[in-house]
Amino acid sequence: MMITELVDGEDFRQRLISIGLVPPVDASPADLAEIAACRYQAGGLAALPETVADLLRYKDVMLPEVLEAIEKSLLPVIDQPG
Repeated sequence: MMITELVDGEDFRQRLISIGLVPPVDASPADLAEIAACRYQAGGLAALPETVADLLRYKDVMLPEVLEAIEKSLLPVIDQPG
């Protein structure tokens, strides 16, 4: 039997923390994505595009609320021309 680990809110939080985000403890995936988007737009979190690209490689095993947060809040910001 093959066991697949899902990408959940805590995985998403840890990935964002690893690139320098310091989010509130109780932030939801939507909150995390909004905070990260604002920080990126303010000139921080330079590694966010690469992190999002890496996370999206696992979208088949990502919880829907995490994928929705990435698609709604992060992709539009990252895809903006610099």
